Amino acid sequence: MKKAISMCLCFAVLLSVCGILAAPASAEATPSVIETFYEGEDGAFFYPFDKEMSLGSRLAMMGDNQISYYKGDSDNTSGMLRIQNYNSINRGVTGVKLIPGQKIRITGEVKFLNSDKLSPKVGVRLVFIGDSTVPVYKDSACTQPLMNGEEQVTLKDKYFGVSIDKDIYGNNMVDGEWHTFEYIYEYDGTFATSKIDNVTYTNYIKDTVTSQMYFRPMGNSPLGKPAGSPSENFTQEYIDACSAAGTTPYVDCLLDNFSVMPYSGMLTDGGNVGYEPNIYNGFEDDGWKKDPNKTNFSWNNINSNAALSDNVPEALAETSKSSIELTYKGAPRDAFVDVGFSAAGPAYKMWFNRAYKISLWAKGSEALAQFGAANNKPLVFIPDRSGDKRIDRTRSKWLQSPTKEIITDDWQKYEFIWYEDMEYAIGRKSDTDFTTRFTIRTYAVPVGTENNLTATIESGEAVQYIYSYQNSAGETVYAGLEDFKLYIDDVTIAPLDIVYNGDMAVKDAADNDTGVIYYKNGKKSSDYCAPGGDTISANLFHAGTIAADATFQQETGLEKKNVLKVAANETPYQSVEIDQGKTYKISFWAKAESGSENMPLYAMMDRSIKGDVLDSTVTDKNPNGLLGYGNSTGITGDIPFYLYSGTQQNVFHDYNKFEITADGETVVSDDYFARMKSVNGYESQAEPTAWNYQYFNGDSWVNTNEEAKTPGSWTLAGGWTKYECFYHWDYQGGHYRMPRLSFVSDGAYAIADIHVEEAVPYQFGIENVSVSGDKEVFEIGDELSVTYDFVSSGAQTANEGKTQVLILAGTEAEGFYPVMAGTAEGAFSFRVPSGAIGKQLKIQITPVSYDYIYAQKPFEISLTGTAKSKLSATLKSFDKSAATWQLWATYGESKPITADVVTALYDADNRLLKTEVAKAEVKNGDDGLVASGTVFADNAVLGKVFVLDSLDTLKPVCSSEKADLSGGSERDSIKVLAIGNSYAEDATNYFYQLAEDAGVKDITVAYLYIGGCTLETHVKNLGGNLPAYRYTKNNTGSWKSETEKTMLYGIVDEDWDVITLQQQSANSGIASSFEPNLTKLIDYVQKNKTNPSCEIYWHMTWAYQEGYAGLSAFGNDQMTMYERISQNVQEIVLPKEDIANIIPVGTAVQNARTSHLGDTLNRDGIHLTLDLGRYLAGLVWVKKLTNRSIDNIDYVPANYAASFGGDVLPLLKEAANNAVWEPFAVTNSSFTK
Repeated sequence: MKKAISMCLCFAVLLSVCGILAAPASAEATPSVIETFYEGEDGAFFYPFDKEMSLGSRLAMMGDNQISYYKGDSDNTSGMLRIQNYNSINRGVTGVKLIPGQKIRITGEVKFLNSDKLSPKVGVRLVFIGDSTVPVYKDSACTQPLMNGEEQVTLKDKYFGVSIDKDIYGNNMVDGEWHTFEYIYEYDGTFATSKIDNVTYTNYIKDTVTSQMYFRPMGNSPLGKPAGSPSENFTQEYIDACSAAGTTPYVDCLLDNFSVMPYSGMLTDGGNVGYEPNIYNGFEDDGWKKDPNKTNFSWNNINSNAALSDNVPEALAETSKSSIELTYKGAPRDAFVDVGFSAAGPAYKMWFNRAYKISLWAKGSEALAQFGAANNKPLVFIPDRSGDKRIDRTRSKWLQSPTKEIITDDWQKYEFIWYEDMEYAIGRKSDTDFTTRFTIRTYAVPVGTENNLTATIESGEAVQYIYSYQNSAGETVYAGLEDFKLYIDDVTIAPLDIVYNGDMAVKDAADNDTGVIYYKNGKKSSDYCAPGGDTISANLFHAGTIAADATFQQETGLEKKNVLKVAANETPYQSVEIDQGKTYKISFWAKAESGSENMPLYAMMDRSIKGDVLDSTVTDKNPNGLLGYGNSTGITGDIPFYLYSGTQQNVFHDYNKFEITADGETVVSDDYFARMKSVNGYESQAEPTAWNYQYFNGDSWVNTNEEAKTPGSWTLAGGWTKYECFYHWDYQGGHYRMPRLSFVSDGAYAIADIHVEEAVPYQFGIENVSVSGDKEVFEIGDELSVTYDFVSSGAQTANEGKTQVLILAGTEAEGFYPVMAGTAEGAFSFRVPSGAIGKQLKIQITPVSYDYIYAQKPFEISLTGTAKSKLSATLKSFDKSAATWQLWATYGESKPITADVVTALYDADNRLLKTEVAKAEVKNGDDGLVASGTVFADNAVLGKVFVLDSLDTLKPVCSSEKADLSGGSERDSIKVLAIGNSYAEDATNYFYQLAEDAGVKDITVAYLYIGGCTLETHVKNLGGNLPAYRYTKNNTGSWKSETEKTMLYGIVDEDWDVITLQQQSANSGIASSFEPNLTKLIDYVQKNKTNPSCEIYWHMTWAYQEGYAGLSAFGNDQMTMYERISQNVQEIVLPKEDIANIIPVGTAVQNARTSHLGDTLNRDGIHLTLDLGRYLAGLVWVKKLTNRSIDNIDYVPANYAASFGGDVLPLLKEAANNAVWEPFAVTNSSFTK
């Protein structure tokens, strides 16, 4: 006895020295805003996989048995996914949004573990899966449903894939090392194809598509399917070895930091403002054949051979080292030599209503020059709209535009202006024709495929030739095909100002020293004005007269000489390339003629098309009965822009005549007309969303479909006055009409220096970034708060949207990687994540405007601190007089530590009753719960836990904790509702009778049942308040059931004292299956419970019986499943503030399995036996929920009385008591025989 007292006194002294007798409780920190994973409303996501329970709700790929959570790679100690891919992976990330015209950036890190067995062709495959609810159309305006019989086609079973075979540095990824991959994808409004009656259609989609994106590390096919072509994935040696062993080859890889984020081309400094690239080729190296960012260069390789030549213009001797040399091979007809440039996308093609300056250096061989001069074969420019499915057919597919320039045998620089004036045209992004080819050609070569003529020269030798001529010395030259050569260097095609001749520089024909090729409104041929003979440029405003006016320069100080004189009621205009979604600055000078002072002046965007109005009569050409495409009404008014679909060659039509001339042509409904008139599918819109006219009246743009003008502040002045405004319109349809920029006034005036310049509507960024909490050393879990100012400038004010935040960890030497992500508006906070141990932190803030424009360059700030490991302890009471401690760690040091965990229990007079010391080892890579235990002492009402470096040093390694052990008072009444499945039915079956036998007077027990129901299913049922449950209740000693009830029905039926939750059995051991549904379910119960004092308990379920097939997910080991369940309850469930306690049935079952009963408590491998199993669960529920002793219960179910003979009843009570006292560890039974 003295020895025991002495030991107790020693511990008392020790505890006093450590501060154990008066240790304060630790404070709760504010929840963070930026989490370790991110799932955005815009479809974005970021998964660093740091914790298995924090994988997000959209990561459906975790349901594939080829994919598992993984930790322990030697090069990456954080969590990741391991993918052992032997078959097609048909799960991915859900909710990925594809928005027309917007780009997404897909990134991740991969490591192929069995790279020695893989083909270099193996890489990352991303497959986008369609949604069966999304309807498909066969035209880009989405007015013609794609029908299969009588049903409209949907995106059900539609998919497309992309392949990534190289990392961001261009390296092969199959080498056993970590690689970062990236893919930028822009959704264009089409989603795969459909085949109906052997005809393949492009699937056009009206709105955003919400897709599931599969991740497949397999195969050379974009879909990444392994079947059928194993050689695309594996080495032959590995294939042979698997064949001999009868096994299936598989790819073994790791995936980390997987993300999809919006991607924008706008820069914070203003950005690239439109279609301004030069189409250029200097032929300086082997890259002359292809510039992937702009154009593909090509030539007619049937007629000629192409090669680089060192023959260059003398004027370019210092800048050019080579030109392109084309050598004629001959042609049976259409003899020519040419070079061409095919635009890579809509931003690079030459388009209507924009002047382009074309310049090139060219020379011919003597034979080519002689033939061209003798046969008047000038240089020809051919803009070739090469797409056979273009919808705007107002001009010929091929247009031969000859100049008057004959190529000589000396280098000459040729310059001319190309201008295609189309008063009625759609924007470059509205057409399906994205490949415009620009060809520079000469016909200065003879027809023929061989040198089929023979001549005898002075030497008597016979020579073969195809063409002869007299050279400058008077000699006869016999030229073969190979003597006809064309040399070209420094080709440039550059767009000029949006308003052509807006400075009025060309007043007379002689004012332009550049040739002009002019093409007007769908004519079959072009006009050419030689230098000094420009009769076109001065007349492009269609009204008024360009004249010299000295007052303009005198009053404005500008070096301009000419102005446009406009008579009263004249309307000068010019069709201009202004596209949707862009901002333009319009500026000009104007001066009233005498008598017109103070008269209104308007700038106008005119998109009206007038013609013979057609009705909606159904005809062969108008099978869908569209208004504007039927029979003539004889009325002149607004008409559609007539557009067509179907493959064609050189068909062209008038814009204002509805005609189908080619086999297979069909109408494409003009959505601009439909939106303007609220017809053809737009009847439900509240007001028009397209207009004939838009006026700027000096104050604002006014939209109208009538020509009436509203008063404004722009008026004509007696002196030269500058007028400026900005124009921006985000047209939401598919067929944006380019406008005619017009100037409208009833007065007479002069106008000059007209400019339309594309402008950034605003520039934005962030300033005044402040980080609170930055210090030299962080602990994992420390909270940092960040504030900043969103600022903008420019033509418009930009407000902040969902600004993107990334937290990165790393070192300058090793680089930085993302560990957290989220969005913010002006401020955010985050906790230092576990993935940052030993690393520095960087914060990247990418500002986003309210209209979802993302700055391309993020603001980045580096924090001064380095993150260190963290240990923490918790102490909770799950039963009266029992204290359960837990040691948590996020540890990344190479040297493990061993801590002494001291638990002390005290009575009501603060006297020390018991101490217990446990050793806990913490090692590198630990992240979460590392050790736990339970200490019990009769009459204990207070517990404390301390974690010490050792009992020798008494140095604390983390804060101490304390807990109240007094427990609740014994309940005389109880109302409990279980939300669950068949496990809840098992556990509550005997609750009423057992509680009654324990002394409880008033009992109500009920459960909401769906067989096999998971947390996820429960939450889905909440969305529509679905009547999916069987509600069973017992308040009399017998059960009564109601079907087709909602969860809400059960929750509000009684003022419950306790509501229990649980996870489905198979998922109870899978950490990733809990969130976010657990939090959502808890919130729902808290919101709807009718008793404010109602507590939420967690029903901890049991492991399967040995031999049951479901144990395969746990290595076919029952104990592994139990330990996973226990760990998940401790790490995921108990940290929830709203979870008051647990009901450890799973531990009680495992305790009883150590007795002579053995593994006999399941009736089918999973459910509890109807006698002992259900009885044991009921004992645990009664002890936990009523705070009453179960020791004196003697009730046994009459129909199973034989099962309770001998020591069975005390055995079950012991298992239940031990589980409540020690809920997370198995206590061996004393009843073993």
